[in-house]
Amino acid sequence: MNEDRTHKILVIVSWVIYAVIGGGIYLLTWLVRKDQSPLTIFDGLSVGGIMVILSGLLTVVNRFGAFDALSYGARMFAVHINPKFDPKNDKYEDYNDYRVKKSEERRKYPLNFLPWTVIGGGMFIAALIVRFTMF
Repeated sequence: MNEDRTHKILVIVSWVIYAVIGGGIYLLTWLVRKDQSPLTIFDGLSVGGIMVILSGLLTVVNRFGAFDALSYGARMFAVHINPKFDPKNDKYEDYNDYRVKKSEERRKYPLNFLPWTVIGGGMFIAALIVRFTMF
């Protein structure tokens, strides 16, 4: 599979994931509340929209390498627990090598703001519309 097709699939998957996050939070809020008032719709949409936007912002922060140390540490922990691990066959010499290679890997594809801004912003705008038309 070529890299362009892989990137398109990843973009589609990100749209689905953000829609599931927002829809799931909305449904959870709607089902947990006892009264099914317009305030419940507002709460579900606003919290869902904010959570989608925050998860998108975490993606941006990750894109700039904020979690590289944590991921490298977890990787090294898992690798060293494996009794068949041979340090000579490791892809990365040390943390700096890991960070540089991951940075190069991240530069291959552009950062896609559209899924989480459209879904999260749309949910938040819908919440504001519900808020100002129902109350």
